[in-house]
Amino acid sequence: MRLFLRTWGLRMKVSRLLFPVFIVSLLLFGCASTGGSKAAKPAPDFKVALSGGGEASLAQFRGKPLVLNFGASWCPHCQHELPGLNASYNKYKGDVGFLAIFMKSKKEDVDALIEKDSLGFKVALDPDASVAALYGVRGIPVTFFIDEGGNIVDDYFGGISESGMSSKIESLIHEK
Repeated sequence: MRLFLRTWGLRMKVSRLLFPVFIVSLLLFGCASTGGSKAAKPAPDFKVALSGGGEASLAQFRGKPLVLNFGASWCPHCQHELPGLNASYNKYKGDVGFLAIFMKSKKEDVDALIEKDSLGFKVALDPDASVAALYGVRGIPVTFFIDEGGNIVDDYFGGISESGMSSKIESLIHEK
């Protein structure tokens, strides 16, 4: 019985030590893992309310590649990637459509981020994360790269750098 209690006590101490390491790992490496997929599949159509008024849908972007980013106003990794996303928008706005969808976020918080980072691309609200569910979003931020025919040709889970975004967009533009 003593051996059991000693072993159990040791396990509890190890568990208490590993839990903070796990939390720190999440903070350092983002809410989701990095990676991508290359198999093209049709992107689900959607309709969302734009933060500035009006609506956006996947159909509006047909004929032009689209960078579709899912995030949230309360996610630090999502906020961190916004300036790079905006720089990519400014670089490729004639060739590629950009749409950021903020899920489970208050409109006033999203509007504050738009103003703070002077975002030029369209920003939409997904209050119940129903559009995110269509895309199978399980962690944020996540960015989908959709070709001019409406097919998802690549994705990136986690905060993406400006250079990483440019590389993905160049592949998207030149993939025919």
